[in-house]
Amino acid sequence: VVAAAEAAFQLPGAADGGFCHTPAVSVAARAATRQALEMALLAERVPAARAAEIGLINRVVPCADLKGEVRRIAEKIARASPAHNMQQGKLTLYEQLSKSTLEERYAVAEPVMLDMFASPAYQDNMRAFLSRGKSKK
Repeated sequence: VVAAAEAAFQLPGAADGGFCHTPAVSVAARAATRQALEMALLAERVPAARAAEIGLINRVVPCADLKGEVRRIAEKIARASPAHNMQQGKLTLYEQLSKSTLEERYAVAEPVMLDMFASPAYQDNMRAFLSRGKSKK
């Protein structure tokens, strides 16, 4: 998540005598429980820089650079790997996070990684990578 430096984040429910129950679920999944609770209880605006510090967002950029930075990131992701590998990687990352032990997390991730390694597209990419290394010698 990329935010403009001028952006702010808020769970405003408590300001009106309520509580942001469902928005707090997403915030607590990304920030520490104490930070999420503080946001929910105080209903204060959290500046983008602070949101980055507590894990709500990945980076802060000047407002004038926001669209360009988002485009740069999207283009880099698009070039990085076949779409299928990126989709599987993202799904696997979230699935393994739901497991309680390290052993269970590896049990989710390992077969997906091995399938990727065995795919023809990955094999072609690895051959190309290895041949570039040999030509530098």
